[in-house]
Amino acid sequence: MNHIWIAYLSVFGFATVACFTGAYRARRAVDNDFRTGLMWLFILAGVWSLTTTARIAVPDMRVDIALRIGGLIIGLASIGAWLYVASAYAGFRYHQSTINRALALAVYLVIVIAKITNPIHNLYFISAQKSLPFLHLSFNPGPLYWFVAGIAYTAVSIGLYWLFTTAPQARVDTTRFRAVLALTAAPALLDVLVYADAIPTVLIEVSYAPLGMAFFALGTATVTNKELYSVSQSWRRQALDDIADAVVLTDAEGRIRYLGSNATAVFSTLAESEGQLFETVAPELSNLTHNSESFQWDQDGATKYYNIIKRDIRSSGSQSGTVFAYIDVTESREARLQLAETEIKRQRFQQAIEAVDHSVFMTDVRGTIEYINPAFEKNTGYDRSTLIGRSPAILNAPDAPNAYPDDLWEQIQDTDGRETEVIQQRQDGTTYYTQQTITPINSQDASTTSYVVILTDITELKEHQQHLELLSRVLRHNLRNDMNIARGYAETMISNTTDSNENYTANIVTTANDVITLAEQSTTITDLIIDPPESQEINLSDVAQQTAERISETYTRASIDIDCKETPPVRAIPQVRTAIEELINNAIIHSTSDTVSMTDEFNRDTTVTHSADDESMQSLSLVSLPRSPDAAKTQVSITVERLPTENEVVVRVEDENQPIPGMDRQILQRGTEIRSVYHGSGLGLWLVYWVVMRSNGTVDVETRDPSGNRIEMRFNQC
Repeated sequence: MNHIWIAYLSVFGFATVACFTGAYRARRAVDNDFRTGLMWLFILAGVWSLTTTARIAVPDMRVDIALRIGGLIIGLASIGAWLYVASAYAGFRYHQSTINRALALAVYLVIVIAKITNPIHNLYFISAQKSLPFLHLSFNPGPLYWFVAGIAYTAVSIGLYWLFTTAPQARVDTTRFRAVLALTAAPALLDVLVYADAIPTVLIEVSYAPLGMAFFALGTATVTNKELYSVSQSWRRQALDDIADAVVLTDAEGRIRYLGSNATAVFSTLAESEGQLFETVAPELSNLTHNSESFQWDQDGATKYYNIIKRDIRSSGSQSGTVFAYIDVTESREARLQLAETEIKRQRFQQAIEAVDHSVFMTDVRGTIEYINPAFEKNTGYDRSTLIGRSPAILNAPDAPNAYPDDLWEQIQDTDGRETEVIQQRQDGTTYYTQQTITPINSQDASTTSYVVILTDITELKEHQQHLELLSRVLRHNLRNDMNIARGYAETMISNTTDSNENYTANIVTTANDVITLAEQSTTITDLIIDPPESQEINLSDVAQQTAERISETYTRASIDIDCKETPPVRAIPQVRTAIEELINNAIIHSTSDTVSMTDEFNRDTTVTHSADDESMQSLSLVSLPRSPDAAKTQVSITVERLPTENEVVVRVEDENQPIPGMDRQILQRGTEIRSVYHGSGLGLWLVYWVVMRSNGTVDVETRDPSGNRIEMRFNQC
């Protein structure tokens, strides 16, 4: 068996398998055009190689001629696929041009016709059968063959040039890739040498070009696999143009080798600059490009801002060029500046909202709470997690008008806001008055996006208003009554000259004392409401003991039982002495068994003065006395003790009088709830309430049937 014949069959059979394998592997290419071209290139080359293998295997004259012509036709088609692949990978658009395709097809058809009709004109080749080195069909190329071969080799060379020049830009190892391309082109040169009888006759006259495609298939599957099958230059250039407004590529010497499609429109100084030094044709742009990461550029009266992306292109370990991508950030820069300014304003607004003492919360258009400031948490006792996402109706006080009806938010959308007084409830159940201001927040299109609600605590103001109104009513009522009484006694004295005027004079004095006491009580209460004093450490046992003893000296016929145990000091205002004195005096003058004597009446001073060292504890004896001749069996007890189960000290005053009226009990326990129907006999109990309240204490009243009262004032220990 002829070993050369076996070698030819093996080589072209292997080339056939290699090409078909390359077509299968080409499916992995990312770019669609490159993938399509590469698959067709390998398929056509594989079929071409297969026709050559069949010719060698079957040395029949007619079969050999048919396969030869068919192989030449398929081989010519593979050259078109080769140009398609090279154009697609290099990033050109020649393969997509309709004109180029039509022209290539026309040339191809003309050549195919010439090849098919060769048996008629024999201008393409003349066939003859040879026996060495084995039996095969020999072809003597004619002039038409060399003309077509010149066109084919030129087309192959153009494709090789595109790949040689663009593959390094894709970071393919230049040495390895050039070796693959050289091996791809070598068999085509072998064709020329064989037909020119420039090599030994051991090589038969067949087309060796399919072997080049086999080398290309093997090379792309091994040494250049990753680079060639990943992303073609068309994708790279398109990506650059898409992600950047202008792209400039320079070589290692700084010459401009490529400009993106929009580069000259963005930078007019780059017009007709390809092939020239960057720093020469556009010195200002070059300086900004190389020395900064962003810059400002003025062109055609407009100012633009650009960011620069710089990447070196390396080949065989050394820098072969640089790509500069310019990204227009004018709009984003302006947006960032506007956003930063908005953020500064937002932070200032939030800082202001969080710094104020007023309660502030914000809701969405449906009235759901989205934000509360720290003062809101402090003033209401609710924490942020409890209220966020809920309706503000949770703040409504029981039995108070609904401050947040469901249609409230829709009503406010068409207004500039609403300001009302509402009664609300803290988390601990206490109620308070607020001045509530609700303001809609609108977007640029004037639609309401949210609401801001500001709550100003006006509880103290409302209390002051109520208390002052009550003081005014009591003063008008009692002053008018007392002055009418005094005038009546005086008129009686004038008209009744025969009777003794002693009783009338005493009654006038008593009434005058009542008026003075009422005025002094009013002044003291007003001071407690408007300018409350600071709490101090006070020993209630000592204060109660001293106060009770002093009252015993004043009311000599009253029986006062004093039981003041040793107790720890409490926090209370200095006027606590006045409150104790008022309760004891009130119990004495309202005794049901006997009344105060005239001697006691004249011995009572309206003002009790203490030593200079006890100035802070000065108080008034603020009592309205009855007008009666004597008293003998008034029973009052005062007790001071520490409550064993609580950190409180209690002052307890008990008597055997008629039960305190309901409205007076309300004064002591809930001073703010007195209404306009109340006039009262005086302001003493009202004064007690305010002293205890300003001391953060509590008052409890208990009445017994048929007679007897017990009043307890409780104060917190220090």
